[in-house]
Amino acid sequence: MGGKDSKINKLREFIERYKEVIVKPVDSALGNGVFKLKASDANAIDELEQGVKDGHSYLLEEIVKNHPVIKAFHPSSLNTVRMVTCIDSKGDFHIVSSLIRIGSGDAVIDNAKGGGMMCPIYPDNGIICGDAYDMSGHRYKRHPDSDLLFVGTQIPRWNEVLDYTEKLARHVTYARYVGWDIVITENGIDVLEGNIPAGENITQIARGEGVYEELKSYV
Repeated sequence: MGGKDSKINKLREFIERYKEVIVKPVDSALGNGVFKLKASDANAIDELEQGVKDGHSYLLEEIVKNHPVIKAFHPSSLNTVRMVTCIDSKGDFHIVSSLIRIGSGDAVIDNAKGGGMMCPIYPDNGIICGDAYDMSGHRYKRHPDSDLLFVGTQIPRWNEVLDYTEKLARHVTYARYVGWDIVITENGIDVLEGNIPAGENITQIARGEGVYEELKSYV
């Protein structure tokens, strides 16, 4: 019991320190079960503690705020840029695709399978270059909640995103094909996670074309 009591004490300390946190079930994926938790919500904290006692594991994270340009599309979710990269057989770096994922409704996640949508970004200049699509194939010129137009929006800190993504790809050389989820804030950029596989479904939906021939040329 000492181990679980220690986990619960650390859990409470973390929640109290940040006042509001993101909770992710470790045994889940695609954003399922992710929620925000406030230190003032005693019932939710009790339920989380009971989950720990029952043997479940959770990842608690400090809430990160998007850069205002990105946050404006959908403020309640952390909207990320998916950079799909490949290191080819010669060791050269390639950006297979770049797209932004944006949440919708009351979601706190931007995952396409969690109700989010994605738009393609020109890798050369960081400008959104196409309408948004969700996983059902619905097309949106404007965000259904904020009514903001997608095409033409300049993603902030784009040169930093390009440099940072290449550093990530070259650092993890054993994983040649990765979809990096990059978080852009007012203060800088960071990586949320690297995805293997990189998500060919959202990559091709956002690009509006297949990537098989392109990827084959890198082998």
